[in-house]
Amino acid sequence: MSVLWLDPVGGIAGDMTLAALLDLGVDPDTVREGLGGLAHLGFRLQVGETERHGIRARTVAVLVDGRREGPGGLTVEAGEALERQEIEHGDVGDGGLASAERKQRGHTNREHAHGGHTHGEHAHGGHAHGEHAHGEHAASAHGHGGPTQEAHGHGRTWGEIRALLQAAGLPTVAEAVALEAFERLAHAEAAVHGTTPEAVHFHEVGAVDAIVDIAGVAVAYAALGAPEVLAGPPPLGRGFVHTAHGHMPVPAPATLELLRGVEVAPASTEGELTTPTGAALLRTLAGDRVGSMPSMRPERIGYGAGQSEFEDRPNLLRAVLGARPPAEARTGEVLVVETNLDDLPAELLAAAVEALFAAGALDVVVVPAFMKKGRPGHLLQVLCHPEEEAPVVEALFRETPTLGVRLHRVARRELSRRVESVATPWGPVPVKVGRLAEEALTHAPEYEACRRLARAAGVPVRAVYEAALAAALRREGGG
Repeated sequence: MSVLWLDPVGGIAGDMTLAALLDLGVDPDTVREGLGGLAHLGFRLQVGETERHGIRARTVAVLVDGRREGPGGLTVEAGEALERQEIEHGDVGDGGLASAERKQRGHTNREHAHGGHTHGEHAHGGHAHGEHAHGEHAASAHGHGGPTQEAHGHGRTWGEIRALLQAAGLPTVAEAVALEAFERLAHAEAAVHGTTPEAVHFHEVGAVDAIVDIAGVAVAYAALGAPEVLAGPPPLGRGFVHTAHGHMPVPAPATLELLRGVEVAPASTEGELTTPTGAALLRTLAGDRVGSMPSMRPERIGYGAGQSEFEDRPNLLRAVLGARPPAEARTGEVLVVETNLDDLPAELLAAAVEALFAAGALDVVVVPAFMKKGRPGHLLQVLCHPEEEAPVVEALFRETPTLGVRLHRVARRELSRRVESVATPWGPVPVKVGRLAEEALTHAPEYEACRRLARAAGVPVRAVYEAALAAALRREGGG
């Protein structure tokens, strides 16, 4: 099974991710062709090379009207108010900022101008890694009264972006990835600003680079065969960015929201290393699988460069594509903790099950049983890792009237598993796929995602679940 390891050595951003995947060997023309349904946005994808700390790396720039597109992103509309935060950048065309100037400015000193969005990528991407930085265009086109400001209007809503991507004719896998990444961005911004995802707006011109970055990454990922993705903890940076409304802390609120629940790396680097779009792509591709490098056989290695120079680290995202060690099934050891109960009300039994999961249980099974003297009761079985024995046993003693528990270790063999995202008419749904070697044997759509989409659309959960399952099976069949 192929596995892709994303190593955010110097952070992660949209353009860095696309550049790293291209450096793995994806043909830029494959990405351009895959983005053909978005040609009406009037962009050109420019691919180049550079070096960071002596390491050769690929670069990507999105050109609109011949200029490097930059800071676009998200706006949150609350009533009549539109909160707009953008970042001005120095010239980062060929030759770019002088190395010393880049080191001096990093990501924190770049002025935020409030022009038309909150911090969707390109309040931090074109910014942070100069992700789509441009010089005077930032001032003239984003909030400084320039001639293109009126054309931007209120920008595209999340619903409009969703429709645009669904109509773009992207490969099935790419569409699912792009939709999920934008949905994550919209939900993160909505959480930060206390509004709804549908109230989040993408700046009309500035969002072009965000759309191209995310859709381009999705197309490149599909071209690699949609491998399993794992990632290293992203470094966030430190400091503040100056805005017209004051100082914004690094990491940006949306970035931190997107990384909620996963490991991040400490970094003393002054500047913003991980951008909202980078965080959204990392969570979309890797999910919660963020940590140490997996056991794998590296086969291809790619580097994607950002636009900044840091003294303590290269501004690079490293991508490693390889293979998992061959195995028919994973083997391990788990602990079974069990007890018999005949005097616990059903409501308290349900509470005990919740407490056991909170204590680290992998699974909890309650089996009806006849006890002594014909009394009805239950056999409560808990499956956990051996290292979770103490908290699980304590939870059993605290939440049930049992006087003792039985423990025994058992061998367990399990299918290798990965989470894939599939597209449905109501939005993307994560599906857990169980594999034996390279053969997919089981598909399980994620219930909470199905329920959330069903509730939003006013349709039965079963409809979303069955659509996700059908999409997953079609993908396996090559449809």
